[in-house]
Amino acid sequence: MNYKTISVGLFLTAVLFGESVIDVPSNAEITVPSNAYICADAITVSGTFTYYSSSSICVTPTGSGSITVTVPSTPSGLVATPGNAQVVLTWTANSESDLASYKVYGGTSASPTTLLSTVTSGQTYTHSGLTNGTTYYYRISAVDDSGNEGNKTADVGSLPHDPTGSYSLSFDGNNDYVDGGTGSLGGSFTVSCWIKPSSINTNWAGFVNKHGTAGQKVFWIGQHTTNGKVRFGVFLNGTNESSLDTDGAVIANGSWYHVAASYDGNYQKIYINGTLVKTSSDLNTVL
Repeated sequence: MNYKTISVGLFLTAVLFGESVIDVPSNAEITVPSNAYICADAITVSGTFTYYSSSSICVTPTGSGSITVTVPSTPSGLVATPGNAQVVLTWTANSESDLASYKVYGGTSASPTTLLSTVTSGQTYTHSGLTNGTTYYYRISAVDDSGNEGNKTADVGSLPHDPTGSYSLSFDGNNDYVDGGTGSLGGSFTVSCWIKPSSINTNWAGFVNKHGTAGQKVFWIGQHTTNGKVRFGVFLNGTNESSLDTDGAVIANGSWYHVAASYDGNYQKIYINGTLVKTSSDLNTVL
């Protein structure tokens, strides 16, 4: 277990009645010097001093020692699933035998502190009455029978929306992107996009890619040179790229193009407006 040590000065009283006044965000060991006083609602003792385990009794040590306040572990597996004007939270059950409830915090800012609900049964909570298109953030904590609250989870975010609607993304050409996560795609894949070039004058203008840190790169498709060629790169081992370029210019300024690329574990292929324009040699490598 992880411990946080809080030193208590001479004659100082640390008050821990029920919901602790002292913030104990993780399992904590409170060091008690000789002649100091500690008050607690529920305590577990390790050390040599007189103590009481009944509710709200102050402890007077006979010598130096410590009180260990054990809190529930941080919940795991928190997932936020968006819906129409709502977000459904689910998580994995804690294993503590004295678990009493979970506290759910949420809001439109990261690291929310507004308590939305105390869940005493099950591992789910539905936050309803939300504004579609607004991002909401959530985190939860576990509470035991003595009222000790454990650490809050990391944030999860969710964007409520009408799942039956039609949606598209708008990019202004200035550092906009969609994060597709890390790891390989596995097996075969096809990726496509619509583009309308306005100024083909920059080498290496990406259209769409899964191109993370070294060892996690998967593919890159975009403009390779200033003459309108298109390149489709596949990273066979997450680092080294197998590049496939069109034989000549296939895109020009001011027109819409449907650009697609596929890889089936053997061949890279590039399509422009539904027409196959380039095929690679047999790579014989499954991503």
